[in-house]
Parts: sequence; C-alpha cells; structure tokens
Amino acid sequence: MIDASNGSSKRFEVPTKSPLRAMCETVGHLESLMASAVTLGSRHDYETFMQSYVRVLASDRCDRSLFDARLREFCEELLHPSRNDQASDQILGISKRALLRDRVLPVLAANVNLQRLVADYTMSLKELTSSEQP
Repeated sequence: MIDASNGSSKRFEVPTKSPLRAMCETVGHLESLMASAVTLGSRHDYETFMQSYVRVLASDRCDRSLFDARLREFCEELLHPSRNDQASDQILGISKRALLRDRVLPVLAANVNLQRLVADYTMSLKELTSSEQP
C-alpha cells in the first residue's frame, strides 16, 4: 500500500480475529452449508459438511463450555427427530439415527474428552433399536 502524502510504502495489516470468534464463524458457516445442501437436495454435500461440522465441534480447539450444548443439540435431533411427520426421521433419504451411529459418533469417539457423550448416545441408540424391534 502506498501512502499518497509522501509516496512511501506501508505494510498492509489484516486485522486478526480471536480464535473463539474464528471458531464461531466456522461453525456458523458449516451450519449454513448443511442447510444449503438440504435445500438443494445434495446428499453427498450434506454428509461432507456434517462431518466437517462434527469434527470442528469435537476438536480440542473448541471451548467445551460453548460448543458442548450445540453438539448435544445436534446429536439429540438425530436421535429423537421431531414427530410432526414421517419424513423427519430422515434427512435427504438417510436415516438420522444411522447418521448418528455411523458418521457422528465415530468422529466424537476420537476425542477422549467426549467419551462419556459417545457412551450415552451409543446406549440410547441401542435402547431405541431394541424397543423398536418386535
């Protein structure tokens, strides 16, 4: 960048973000991408963005006090979808519980600090599966 008053060059400074703000923006962006994938009917994109979303929420860089509630809310929606209509058990033709079991919990299991959460949801899935079978 050149200063017009004296013709000298100055270094262009990019304002830095706090790590927490960057993490919040990343999470919000991934949520928007997931919603867009649903709107566009793109199953592959949804699964890709969802896995990235879960990885970010499960990472050690996350402030657990801020993002644990968001992570639990996401897992709860997959475990107990709203019962307003039959389609709510699936998203883009994929069972929400299958997503939780096959895509979300394995990512969460990689973080030692989330082992209790993984165990709770694994147990809940087993209980729901056994109660639904005749």
